[in-house]
Amino acid sequence: METQAKPRRKCWMCVFPGCTEPPKTRYNCYSHVWDAHLRHLNGEKEAYKRIKEEERKDAMKLCEMYVVYVDDSRGKKGGNSFEKNIQIENERRSSTMFVRQISETPLIPSLTHSINNLQTIQNYQQVQQNIRSPLVVSTSSSTSAQINSPINLPQQLTPSTIPIQQIEQANTTIAQGVSTDNSTLTNPLCLNGFIDFKQESENSNGFNSRNDLFTSPQQPQNEIPWDYLQSPSTPLTPTQMNGIIEKNEDFIRIERINENLKRLHVMGEIMAENGFLQRSDIRVKENIKPLVDSLNTVLQLTGTSFNYIGKKEEKLGFIAQEVKKVCPELVIEDDKGELAVDVIGVIPHLVEALKQIYENASSEQLSSNERYKELSESTQQMIKVVEEFRKEIQEKNDEEKETRKNKIDKMLFFNFSFGPAIVTLFASIFLTIFSIFVIFSLPEFPFMWGYCWFTTILSYLSLWNTRNELKVMWNGGPLILYFKHNNFISIYLFLLLAAIGITVSMIMGTIVLIVMVVYVSLFVLIGGLLIIMKGMYQLDFKVISSVLIVYLVSVVIVSYSLFITQPGYDCFINSPSTTNFELQLQLNTPIQRQTFSPIPWNCMKYEVKSSQKLPAGIKIGSVRTDVETVPYLYGTVTDFFPTTKVEMFLECASYVRLRCGVITMKVCDGRDKISCEDNQCNWCGNSCKATC
Repeated sequence: METQAKPRRKCWMCVFPGCTEPPKTRYNCYSHVWDAHLRHLNGEKEAYKRIKEEERKDAMKLCEMYVVYVDDSRGKKGGNSFEKNIQIENERRSSTMFVRQISETPLIPSLTHSINNLQTIQNYQQVQQNIRSPLVVSTSSSTSAQINSPINLPQQLTPSTIPIQQIEQANTTIAQGVSTDNSTLTNPLCLNGFIDFKQESENSNGFNSRNDLFTSPQQPQNEIPWDYLQSPSTPLTPTQMNGIIEKNEDFIRIERINENLKRLHVMGEIMAENGFLQRSDIRVKENIKPLVDSLNTVLQLTGTSFNYIGKKEEKLGFIAQEVKKVCPELVIEDDKGELAVDVIGVIPHLVEALKQIYENASSEQLSSNERYKELSESTQQMIKVVEEFRKEIQEKNDEEKETRKNKIDKMLFFNFSFGPAIVTLFASIFLTIFSIFVIFSLPEFPFMWGYCWFTTILSYLSLWNTRNELKVMWNGGPLILYFKHNNFISIYLFLLLAAIGITVSMIMGTIVLIVMVVYVSLFVLIGGLLIIMKGMYQLDFKVISSVLIVYLVSVVIVSYSLFITQPGYDCFINSPSTTNFELQLQLNTPIQRQTFSPIPWNCMKYEVKSSQKLPAGIKIGSVRTDVETVPYLYGTVTDFFPTTKVEMFLECASYVRLRCGVITMKVCDGRDKISCEDNQCNWCGNSCKATC
């Protein structure tokens, strides 16, 4: 027995702008929206039916905003009356859909362009309420025909697609239970007279997901944010901007109109410091004709003040739809149906209008003084409008230049200050006392002298910059306390210079010069990058301070490691390869000089020390040249002494101790047999010698 398959109902329709496809099944409708409209916009290549099941949910979320449930396309209707259908529809809506407050209802993205021209937020909320209500379009017998025939959707979702008067009229009609208009509203979401609110309830999560796609921080970086599509002046993060430029070909493009003419198209505003130039050479023009009736054209234009949706800044200009009625050649429509006005093209009409007024005033004999006065006032008003327009442009350019100049000055200028005036005062007194103390207590640290006096001078300069605060407090004013960004930078420089000064004093050898160059270079590089990133990406000061603190801690750690190891200086005696050797001495015979390695250039005060007392007659001396100082051992032994092992050290600035080697000193000649063996000498026949 054959079972005939139940035919699937084609109750779903694509409402993508410009699409005229007839109703389809749910699966086929989603597949059509993805394959025909959305996958190319998202940079995807996979067809809907080839997407994996676990990944298809994301594609469905994107398609939901362009899919709407309609009545059965086969034309079947119930036997209920028109009023009964409305009652059933409302009951089904209230039983299947959680009614949210209008302030919490997420905006359906596909309707955004339909309400862009509403004047107030009250109208916007009214449109949301109206759209979410069932609309009765027709009660005539033509309903079945409208259901069976393909529904012609509007090519563009422009602000005129859903007139608010029609929506209000439709709602009023529903409330009365009577339909007074047999025409079909051009609303792609109100097909065949009803919105299926049960299906809307099922897709409510989809609408919320769609809203999240445009507002969630986890939005893919290569898609244009919904806020930016709604208001192109919305600021973007650097990551979003890079994604727009890389993945969205419509962000900026050059269109070729003909062989000699191209047009630059930018999504957003263009700013030029010195204005724009328009090519006007007669050698590149043809079909040149004078303008006629320019005065009448100008009188039909209406200048308006407005602000873009989402922005509070007031703008001046024209309404493109109004200009198109008067001067259609000045209005350009792009491939998306949006209109733009060539404002520069209005100027020739203004010029010719002024000339026409002047010619009429000078050539015609006015019938009365009143008419002459009217023409004169019109001329003056026209000149005043042109002058105000010119002044406004000039003031705007000057304001932008001043703003950029202030930003650059603020970024480059640095006011050295430790903080409030009272803090700076005590800091200056402390640094002065400390600088005097360093000179007398640490004479071996000349680099620290310079550091202390340098920071003391800077502290007094900082005190001078905050002198007005001291005057206020001296006259009985309140205590002024604060800690700003420049105060942090000042204290940071104070600590960084201290770390570098101690490093130069405690690390011996020429390696300290390399270390200083590396420290300063890295600081300049890191500081420059932070300044650039703060100017370009508005980098938070917490991030800047964290990076600087990490760098300062790294400098301290590296300097301490170099102080412990002292890799830049090798102290030795006689030869770098000899660290332990034996020195044979003879009584009443001067020893050969045992020279040490030259003293480091930054060891301002040195001393050669030994682990124990040297034998009597052995001394430490030094020889000084123009470029270096070399210490050495010399002297004459006059009496026997026990064999002595001495470790020699070079001490710089009383804090840096460098090991130079171990010397074993002994006298063998002239000792008796017992003393010879006790002093690690060899008894050779009848005499004591170092070696036989």
